[in-house]
Amino acid sequence: MCPNAAVQGVADGATSNWAWLIPRADVQALYFYHLSTYISKVSDILFAKNSSDREEWTETWLNKIKCSNNGADLLIDGLEERREALKKPSAEELDKVLVRLNNQKERTHYRRERTNNRPIGSGVIEAACKKNAHQTTHVLLRNEADQRWGLKYYSNLISYPFK
Repeated sequence: MCPNAAVQGVADGATSNWAWLIPRADVQALYFYHLSTYISKVSDILFAKNSSDREEWTETWLNKIKCSNNGADLLIDGLEERREALKKPSAEELDKVLVRLNNQKERTHYRRERTNNRPIGSGVIEAACKKNAHQTTHVLLRNEADQRWGLKYYSNLISYPFK
């Protein structure tokens, strides 16, 4: 372990995640996939009847946010301008997304994170955990008959408090 290494926290928008991560992580990032769900929701509101415009708009903004220094601010400003032209139900849906974006915008500096080789998602970690759990389960269940392994051992292993 490197005692001076920065600790990166990546999570979705749940308040409880950040309450736990903020005191433990030097740098926090909103999980990019989670941000993409916000943007997808907005594109559904803005382009309900035109799927090609919806897809193009979504891709454009995902790239802007990932590659620019102030993409989230630009998106928020643009959405606030477009909000006035929306009917009430759509405007209310957009307001919900704007609240989430405003709450998380300080955690959307993806260009900085990528420049510093920090993660903006947890896909690699989740895949590694899934593969490890699958392989461990396969070995343990296969060897259950010899009583050296088995479900009792496995349940102790997966409840181990890793730090």
